[in-house]
Amino acid sequence: MVDTFLADNGVFKVSAFVQHIREHNQRIRYCGVNAHHQNGIAEQSMRNISDMARDMMLHMSLCWKNGVDATLWPMATHYAPYIYNHMPNFDRIALVDLFSGT
Repeated sequence: MVDTFLADNGVFKVSAFVQHIREHNQRIRYCGVNAHHQNGIAEQSMRNISDMARDMMLHMSLCWKNGVDATLWPMATHYAPYIYNHMPNFDRIALVDLFSGT
């Protein structure tokens, strides 16, 4: 179970969200305004997803020169997290398996 959240201010300061966290004995910490460097784990994950989506778009442009345009970017950014979460790591365990406990 998650015991601590690290978030930016924005929607994560909504009283219903904060109340839900307190009811479940969890904590929340906030980054400073525009201080994304304070949440390095999330930033690295977003970079990984962005890099994977870009790589997929580049691969498509090499294999199917006439079938690729910028309208496929949303699909690539939607599919990249799926791949990221379902591919096994060096221990041969996928992140989704770690999260679900299976």
